[in-house]
Amino acid sequence: KSVVHQKSWLLVRCLLQCASTDQTAAMFVDFLDGSRDDAELSFYLYCSILLSTSFAEESEEFPPPRPVAGFLGYARATRIIELLFGDLPKALEVMYAELEKAARNAQQADPLFSEYFSGNCGYFERPSPRCLVLVEELHRVLLEGWRTSKLLLDQTCPTFSWRQCVLVFMQADVLHRGWLDEHQVHDAEAHRLQLPANAGSAEELRLQERTSLGAFVFRAFHRCSSVTLHESSTPKQSQPQAALIPCRSRARREADAACLQISRSAFQSVEKTLGVYLTWLMHSEDLRDLALYHAMKGRIYSYRQAVDKYEGGQSSHHLRCLVLLLLAHQFDVQYLGNGLGADHLQWELERLLLVLRESWKRGAGLGAGLMPGLDLEGELETLAEQ
Repeated sequence: KSVVHQKSWLLVRCLLQCASTDQTAAMFVDFLDGSRDDAELSFYLYCSILLSTSFAEESEEFPPPRPVAGFLGYARATRIIELLFGDLPKALEVMYAELEKAARNAQQADPLFSEYFSGNCGYFERPSPRCLVLVEELHRVLLEGWRTSKLLLDQTCPTFSWRQCVLVFMQADVLHRGWLDEHQVHDAEAHRLQLPANAGSAEELRLQERTSLGAFVFRAFHRCSSVTLHESSTPKQSQPQAALIPCRSRARREADAACLQISRSAFQSVEKTLGVYLTWLMHSEDLRDLALYHAMKGRIYSYRQAVDKYEGGQSSHHLRCLVLLLLAHQFDVQYLGNGLGADHLQWELERLLLVLRESWKRGAGLGAGLMPGLDLEGELETLAEQ
């Protein structure tokens, strides 16, 4: 048992050291610590098999480049994301931007790429089809498309389940081609895809010879949308998950519901601003901005997941962490810029310390945080007088 314990901690230490520089280790850490769930893991494994499946490259203007271990050509990476998400334009737009940035970063990281590829891949031009993309970066881009599509579609139609639809598509694609034929689509929709009983009919939707993931999702989404329109006047239960957790006391459920409502209101007040902020960060070339961009996306996704599950504690936790991320980035910007005035600094620190001391006080009362018996009343009164 002790040997397993030591080896486990050794693995954790190695992962923490390598995650900042190795994309494969970073992706493994995301799955290990729960940042990405089992549905994303299934999609990741499906994409890995899809990438490893040999298929003929289309003839293009340039001859096929010599393979480089751990990389693939930008043109092939583009075809893969178009194969899966070609019928989901909003997600595809985000993935294009991510893929272009990944191609540019790959060329800058290794100057030897110029020996293999003569195409320009500068920051102000679209990457050449001859540019390289790290395979793990492509996996990350595909997972970002998965998350983006889930947030957009699940919020638009409550009766639609992105997770279930993608899982059915992957199970039906037994040959791992990235598309389904007519017979596979009919079988998946009839026996695997569990839509509401009064969902719309699929007969009115034109079935293509090859149905991509995006097209398969669109068919299910269209059928579920008809349920939403027909039942819009039916009152919905505000918290369907609450009845599934009988062990919670009534007071705790009410507290969670209040926290959930507060978190929703706070997030909605800054949601449009966050959208503009994310767009600006995505096109920035500063490494700090890019790190914040990925951290923000992860927190926003976790927040929305908690809201969908009606988890007031989790949603407020992720929202507070998101606020701290934004504050830390603003501190960096002010430090590298012209700084800030003394009056503003005093006002800012007073309020931040007030929040911190109040959190210490509440944590000590719950037996967490600072050591028991530490008196903070005097400090809080002094700060309030100031």
